[in-house]
Amino acid sequence: MEFTTRAYNSFEINPTTRASLIKTSEEERLKNETLYYLNLPKDLQVYFPRLIDHKFDSPYKMELEYYAYNNLGNEMVSSSYDEGFWEKVFDFLLGYIDSYKNSTSRDGDSADVLLMTVDKTENEYKKLIEGFEFFNNLKDEKEFEFNGRILDSFDVIWDNIKEYIKTNFTADKFYYIHGDLCFSNILYGVNSITQDLILKMIDPRGSFGKTSYFGDPYYDLAKISHSCNGGYEYLIYDKFKLDVDKNSFNLHYENEENKLRINEKFVEKMGGFDFKKISIIEGCIFIGMCARHYDSLERQKAMFITGLNILNDIYECI
Repeated sequence: MEFTTRAYNSFEINPTTRASLIKTSEEERLKNETLYYLNLPKDLQVYFPRLIDHKFDSPYKMELEYYAYNNLGNEMVSSSYDEGFWEKVFDFLLGYIDSYKNSTSRDGDSADVLLMTVDKTENEYKKLIEGFEFFNNLKDEKEFEFNGRILDSFDVIWDNIKEYIKTNFTADKFYYIHGDLCFSNILYGVNSITQDLILKMIDPRGSFGKTSYFGDPYYDLAKISHSCNGGYEYLIYDKFKLDVDKNSFNLHYENEENKLRINEKFVEKMGGFDFKKISIIEGCIFIGMCARHYDSLERQKAMFITGLNILNDIYECI
C-alpha cells in the first residue's frame, strides 16, 4: 500500500508485516526526525509510534509502528461536533504537555524564541512579498478588510508586536516539545465499547530554532490553536471559500460552526496559559507559512489574512 507522497517524504506500509510504516527521503529533515525518536525520553515514548528501524545514509529511511487511525484535523473538518470527544482530546493533550514539562528539561534560550517568532516571521514575510506578484501588489496597502472588519497592514502593526515579543517573551526552561503539534499530526483512536480515547503524536519537528528536540511549550499550544482557532486543516484540505477584491477578503469555512465550538472548548481547557502569547505565536505561524504554500495562491491568501487578523487582535490590546 502506497501513501500520498509529500514533497520530501514517501510513505509505504511494510509489505511483509503490514504493521509498520516506512518513510524515505533524500532530505536531512527525515534524519533529524529519526534522531528525535531516538532521543525521546523514556516516559514520553508512549505518546508516539514506536521506532522500528532507521537508516542514516541518503536516502534516509525510518520505519515506525503503524496506527490505522484518523487524525484530529479530519475529525474537525468532516464530522459533527461532539463535546465529549473534544473534552477528552484536550484533557489528553494537557496531560501530554504536563508529562513533558515533568520530564527532561534544559535551560531556555531567548535567542531561539526570537528566531522562531520575530526572525522567522520577518524572513518568510519578505519571501512572500518579494516572491509572489499578488502580495507584492499589496505591499503598500495600509489597511485590509476581512469579513467586514478593517485591519491594519502587517507593516503598520509589526514593530509594536515585535517589541512586545522582545520585551515579554521569556522561556526559562525548554522541554522536549513536539514542535509541530497541529491536528493533522495527531492521530486518535476510540474504543467502541469503553469510549476510551488515545492520541498518538506524529511528524515532530525535531528542533526549535537552533536547539535540537527541546523548545518552548507555548509553540506547541500555538500550533494547536492554529488548528482549532485559525482553521489550518480547513485551509490545507481546501475546505474553505475565499473571495478577494483588491485588499478586501471574505473567508468562510465548510462546517464552520464545528470549528468555532472546538475553539471554545480549547479556550476553556487552556485557561491556565497566557492566551496573548499563544495568539501572537499563532499569528506569526500563519504569516510565516504563506510563502511555503506556493502550490496554492488561494491557500496563501487565506493563511495571510488569517494571520493578519490574529495579529490585529493582539495589536489592539498591547
